[in-house]
Amino acid sequence: HKKNIETGCRLDLTYSEDDFKVLEVNIGSSIGGWQVQSFEKVIRSFHPQLTDLNYESRNTQEIYIKFLVDQIESQVGVKDEMINIFIGLGHIDDEDVKADAIEFFDGLLQKEFAKRGVKGRAYTGSFASLELLNSKLVHEGKVMHGVVAFKIEEDEQIPADVFRAFIMDEIYFPDHLATGIYGDKRNLELLRTLAEKKAFSEEDNALILKHIPWSSEVINKQITYRGEMRSLEKILRDYKDEMVIKAAHGFQGKDVFIGKFSSEEEWEEAIKIGFSEIEFIAQEYNESINYLAPNRQQEWTDHKIIWGAFGFGEDYGGAWVRISEVETDVGIINSARGAIEAIVYEI
Repeated sequence: HKKNIETGCRLDLTYSEDDFKVLEVNIGSSIGGWQVQSFEKVIRSFHPQLTDLNYESRNTQEIYIKFLVDQIESQVGVKDEMINIFIGLGHIDDEDVKADAIEFFDGLLQKEFAKRGVKGRAYTGSFASLELLNSKLVHEGKVMHGVVAFKIEEDEQIPADVFRAFIMDEIYFPDHLATGIYGDKRNLELLRTLAEKKAFSEEDNALILKHIPWSSEVINKQITYRGEMRSLEKILRDYKDEMVIKAAHGFQGKDVFIGKFSSEEEWEEAIKIGFSEIEFIAQEYNESINYLAPNRQQEWTDHKIIWGAFGFGEDYGGAWVRISEVETDVGIINSARGAIEAIVYEI
């Protein structure tokens, strides 16, 4: 944590009646969504008005890759004008799919390397293949300068040698132990609590209170909601349709319960789970305003939107969205739950 390593993040936002609200902050390499940028040229070819009206889409892939190589050069340095990066892809049994995935990422890297006059490539495999030899992290005889974990399977472990290499500044490793702290959704309650106590600058306090919704760790306690102090359990029952219960380290819409879309029995079960399991949060439900978008039948209908805004260090990396038709809305708008992914164009 004290090494203060820069990493990537993605804010999940909803644009409600009351401006943008930060629903969660995803930290590390597995934030996802930046790959959608690959469809930009195809979309533009079908919609020439995007060019005619000077709409632009920030190239999130290019911004991310530049950031990644910048961090390697800053932390590790470039020796012998060579940069090798190990990419953790999880279990992919189909060798052709695995080869395509690493070729895609390596192609992005080569464009950035060419700008800098350096060489190198992306590698993948099992994390167990990484080992520390002569103070260098090695994969199949090649020295690695960065380790990026796009996916870590439940039965995988990152070897201690990776952490040793990170501590020795031999690799850039954005998925170190502290990312689990940074990505904890309970931080949202912590930020609001500190802002209410005016712990930050006047500007930051106002920003936090405006854009981070009321949030609370699900534990047996008294807490203020709408100006009234009462037990969290009572708040969850009395304001069922305005509350969400979700896992503090959840992903892909898993372990998310939305009061508005739950029966009384389902909500009671959600409250029971939240209080009996560890690391759950309650959050005020902020519903997306409606946007017109084409559905699968190419009919323009009302949709709800979750925005994903990327940040790489100090740089804004553009945005993408996930959209779900209002007619079939169940409250959870996530790609893993069938939401449509789309590129955001800015003017």
